[in-house]
Amino acid sequence: MRKGLAAAGVVAVIAAGSAACGTNTPTTPEGKVKSAFDKLSDQKSLTLGLHIDATGQQIYTASGGGDDDFTLADAKLLASLKVSLSASSDKAFANIKGDDKGTSVGLRIDGGSDGKQDLIEVRSVDQKLYVRADLKALTTSFDTGDSHSSDVADLNQLLAKVDQLPSSLASVKAALKGQWVSIDPKAFGDFASSMLKNLDKAGGTGTGTDSIPDLTDPKAIDPATQRQVITALEKALQRDAKVTDTGNHGGADHLTVTAPARQLTKDVLGSITPLVKDLPGGGGDKVKSLTDPKTYQDIPNRNVSIDLALKGGKLSAISFDVSQLDTGSKGVKVPLVLSFDSDADPVSAPSGAKQLNPQDLVGLAMSGMFNDSGSDTSSGSGTSMPDLGSLFSSSDDAANAISGDTNVVGS
Repeated sequence: MRKGLAAAGVVAVIAAGSAACGTNTPTTPEGKVKSAFDKLSDQKSLTLGLHIDATGQQIYTASGGGDDDFTLADAKLLASLKVSLSASSDKAFANIKGDDKGTSVGLRIDGGSDGKQDLIEVRSVDQKLYVRADLKALTTSFDTGDSHSSDVADLNQLLAKVDQLPSSLASVKAALKGQWVSIDPKAFGDFASSMLKNLDKAGGTGTGTDSIPDLTDPKAIDPATQRQVITALEKALQRDAKVTDTGNHGGADHLTVTAPARQLTKDVLGSITPLVKDLPGGGGDKVKSLTDPKTYQDIPNRNVSIDLALKGGKLSAISFDVSQLDTGSKGVKVPLVLSFDSDADPVSAPSGAKQLNPQDLVGLAMSGMFNDSGSDTSSGSGTSMPDLGSLFSSSDDAANAISGDTNVVGS
């Protein structure tokens, strides 16, 4: 079931989009799909939403249940999560070039028992990142293990000390309280790289990464690579997809796209390989996994169906029943829904955001705030925060970390 979930987004969106590679006559089902996608590219603002339209119990039942690696609590977490990805520009998306700096993007994750609690939100506007996160809500939502109660208690102890921080750490206070803060990606990228190397030298869990990619850089994926991927993708999508008009219901026109799941996934994963090479964290292992037959061999070798909803001729939602990819789903439907809101407000910089600098985090680490918060993790219980200050033997070491000198671990 979980392997089906992993492949569902790829199969659903791509199989739906494959119809756009056929005839462009708007009176045909294929033409309606192409027109719906074309209208999205004419927009200057768009929000994509992703959620599972099923209860936790339904997801758990469809997964087979009784698996220690996937509990009912995990299923309820999946049911509660809602992810939104927004983008806006001063020009139509179809006219945006790879090095265009006029595009703003945002990512938001909601959760909680009702799926309406803000967990984390990130915005990239004018080459600056804005972040806010509800630490308590994140801990409550994502920590479903045996140590859940102690983890929440530890966090509560930590947050209770926030107001004791000096005024010089006002931005840290804001971040810990779930308020908006702004960060300079370049400064934090250099700082994070330095910290990772320090962790390696201290015997920690650093990766030894030389640099952290600037995710606000519009040249992170060059236009030539994008065009190469699109061309390969179109060729993959021209195979075997069939579109059927299923009429109007629920206030929208509906079309059903049918395609062979395994072959389509194989072709599509192969076509996006050039793109993965240029993504942050991409490379040999990621590319190898895309072309490895084991990646898609568990996908059923049969046709799957995807429902497209159109409003005013524009695509409003794609719904894919994930259980189609699992022979042991027990007949319980688990729709994965990707929504499209082309009337969304543009992504903008939040008001009142405080500037958070790397030295603020060093100041927090050196403050000793974490030293006695919660239980001892060496005993295996609780999740007290690490003593970040131990990475620096002196305030000079901290200053060196901020300036990018990686030789800061005390001997």
